Amino acid sequence: MTVQPLALPRPAPLDWISPTQANALLTCAYRVVLAALGAVDRRPTPFTAIGLTAHRLHELIATGAFAGMPTEGRRAALEGAWDAEIGAWNDKLVKAWAPAVPPDPSVWPGIDLTRSRVIRSLLRDGSWDATGHAEPGGVEPRALGAQPGLPHLPQVELRLEDARTRIFGYLDRLEEAQGQLLVVDVKSGVLQGDATDEQRRQLLLYASLVRAVLGRLPTSLLIQDAAGRRRPMEFTEADVDEAVRDVDDGREHLNLAIGGGTDLAQLAAPEPDHCASCSQRLACAPYWNALSSAWGHGSALGEVAGLTAGANGTTVRLLLTSPTDRTGSPMTLTGVSTSPAVGEVVAAIGFELTSSAFVMRGRWDSRVRPWTDALEVSGTEVQL
Repeated sequence: MTVQPLALPRPAPLDWISPTQANALLTCAYRVVLAALGAVDRRPTPFTAIGLTAHRLHELIATGAFAGMPTEGRRAALEGAWDAEIGAWNDKLVKAWAPAVPPDPSVWPGIDLTRSRVIRSLLRDGSWDATGHAEPGGVEPRALGAQPGLPHLPQVELRLEDARTRIFGYLDRLEEAQGQLLVVDVKSGVLQGDATDEQRRQLLLYASLVRAVLGRLPTSLLIQDAAGRRRPMEFTEADVDEAVRDVDDGREHLNLAIGGGTDLAQLAAPEPDHCASCSQRLACAPYWNALSSAWGHGSALGEVAGLTAGANGTTVRLLLTSPTDRTGSPMTLTGVSTSPAVGEVVAAIGFELTSSAFVMRGRWDSRVRPWTDALEVSGTEVQL
């Protein structure tokens, strides 16, 4: 049985693009379409909360928020700022995931190690005594070959645009040391090593933006981990040009499909590793038509055959359509925070596998949604 794509509005062509969006485009163009159309609502996660909190503390130091603070008070100030940010993010998670209850921040994976590494790194930062020397903001696009025109460096969370390539992005840090221009991408993951392929492309596109604004490439592209260690990434101008061409080719391919009336679901590239971390799989028919139990995703799509209410949530019994190697088989989902209707076709993601091939256990961030819960076709174009 084939799962039919949801009825969605047709998007307008993709114009401006960021490095993050470029990575998604070159991995699976249909993911970009679904995300832009809002096929699946975006919700914060502990991972994004930790990462953005780490970025916020770097920004506070760089913008002189703690200028003049005595050395003995710095640790407490950073710890207080971290805890306040995490508390605000926890409130957002609670609201976004209701009626499910997110775990307390104290048990978020990796939070203690990231917190200690980030704070220890920032205590060694030499920028504490500066006063407002770096201001988050943006720079107007300039043609290639323009004269240097950036504000005083370093800059944090700096938005750059290139009107020629229609690429924009936010640089974590842009620094200058002994005449050398440095682009620093701050990462909070506890297992961060050398740049991944996606991180490499992102940095190369940042380099292209710096070139567009300053007329010259940065000297170094660096990944900075939570402990403050910086790993340089080797690159050439040819690498930068190739990354820009790849993005332009990917965008052109998508826009030709949009303009030519192509079924955009044909742009999907379902693959076990990439789909596992894609929230858009909840609304992606090509994913459900390719999914195999061997992928180990904790995902299922099928008709609700029965419901049982319990103290720990609803138990939902499905007659499977996907995974495709188990079509027609029963599947039991336990601990579901919502109660779909019997006879309804639902898509479910984010469940834990169990010792039984036909039972999956719900987590706080498991999602179950009617497959018929599509966006209405409005008859108007939606801008990507």
